[in-house]
Amino acid sequence: MPVGKYYNHMSLRELVRSLGEIPDDFRVICVERSPYYKVISLANWSANSAVYRDTGAIQNVDIEGIRTKIDQLLESGAVKRVYNRHLYVDANDVVRAELLRFENLGAEYEKLMLALGVSQPLPLPHVKKGLQSERLNVVGYLRRDQIEKIHLIFEREFEDFGYAKVAL
Repeated sequence: MPVGKYYNHMSLRELVRSLGEIPDDFRVICVERSPYYKVISLANWSANSAVYRDTGAIQNVDIEGIRTKIDQLLESGAVKRVYNRHLYVDANDVVRAELLRFENLGAEYEKLMLALGVSQPLPLPHVKKGLQSERLNVVGYLRRDQIEKIHLIFEREFEDFGYAKVAL
């Protein structure tokens, strides 16, 4: 593959433009997280990225620091950086990818490999080492107004990816 032609988080539409239509018997697979956890993770990363780049140290911000950073991300619109639905849709705006949930990735990956007939799949590397937001209680971490805004911004992801919204 030519250098720079393909990259992380490349959309399905871009791939189709580059490679041509994807045959019907191909499976498009994606890994996704709940919108809540993506927002919390982005807030933690945004608050810590300079330290990580300078020292390689991974630090977690306290709850109030996360909430403050989420307010900033929501106000600036930067929270949309983790809205990923557009990456997985075809020309008809239909999600074409099969979703593997990040919070169950090991089990879902094994199930996929078995379905593909791979008896000894390669092990998944550990790629996320920060806050591990998928283990957090959303209602205890986010304020009601933040949850409501996340519901509005990520409405289609909740719907298309099958993530339940927390009751308010």
